[in-house]
Amino acid sequence: MEITYKYYLSVFKGKLCQVEFEELVGVAVDMVKQYAEQFIAPWSLKPDIEYYCIKDIKKAVCYQIDYLSFNGGIKVLSGSSELDLSSVSKDGFTYNYNADRGIRFNGIPFSPLAINIIKCGLHSNGLMCRRAKHYD
Repeated sequence: MEITYKYYLSVFKGKLCQVEFEELVGVAVDMVKQYAEQFIAPWSLKPDIEYYCIKDIKKAVCYQIDYLSFNGGIKVLSGSSELDLSSVSKDGFTYNYNADRGIRFNGIPFSPLAINIIKCGLHSNGLMCRRAKHYD
């Protein structure tokens, strides 16, 4: 699936610069596809997310792009970012990271708005066949 920066700006009304958008779009598409496929029966899996005909799937990807950006950008793919930092101690030089950063899929922040679009789309197309494993 191709989501262009023009779509992101003009239709979705996103606010990221083109460089950050380009850095995150491929990852966001992959994440949305992987998230959706955990609910689809193995024999119904397709090579491209567009085959599932989920209404507003491009919007779900854009929500995920913005969510990744908000949570630290491409750095969040390593499992944490500087935004996870909740405190620093000067004398003993101690870092503390915030453990609750919202919904995560395979350890990466995942947009609740994207989740809703994906689940509603899969349900309306009769593809919500499996219970997903809980990923943290």
